[in-house]
Amino acid sequence: MAIRPQELGTGTRGGLDPKESMGGRLGDDLEGKHTFGFAVPDNFESFVGAKVVVIGKSDRLVGYDVRLSVTQNMKRHDDFTSQDLGLSVVLVKDELLEIDISSIIPALNPGIDYLSIHFTARRMVVTDHDCGC
Repeated sequence: MAIRPQELGTGTRGGLDPKESMGGRLGDDLEGKHTFGFAVPDNFESFVGAKVVVIGKSDRLVGYDVRLSVTQNMKRHDDFTSQDLGLSVVLVKDELLEIDISSIIPALNPGIDYLSIHFTARRMVVTDHDCGC
C-alpha cells in the first residue's frame, strides 16, 4: 500500500493518523525547529515508513537534524530515543521534497506509544570549496 505524503504508517492497515496528532506543523519557512506528534492507534499492525515533506521557497541547500522520541501518556516528549544529525538536501523553489526518516523509527506499541519528531533545519552557504570548483 502506498503512503500519501501526509501519512505516517500503513494507512488502512493501522497507520498513524495525523488527525490524532499531538500538534505541530511546518511553517511558511523551513528554517527553525518544527515538532510533529502522532499517536499510535490501537489497531496499528506494522510500520511501513515515515517522511517529512517540505516545499522549497527558493533554490537552496538546507541542513537538517531529525530527532525522535517514543513516549507514553503523561511522559516527556523530548527524551530522544534516536536521531539522524548533520544531513542536507537541496530544495528547488515550489517543488515538493520527501525526506525519508524511516530509519530512526523503532518498534511501536499499539494504543500506548506516541511519536514526537523534532525536525530542525538551517540554511547552508555553498562555497567554491563545497562544490569542488
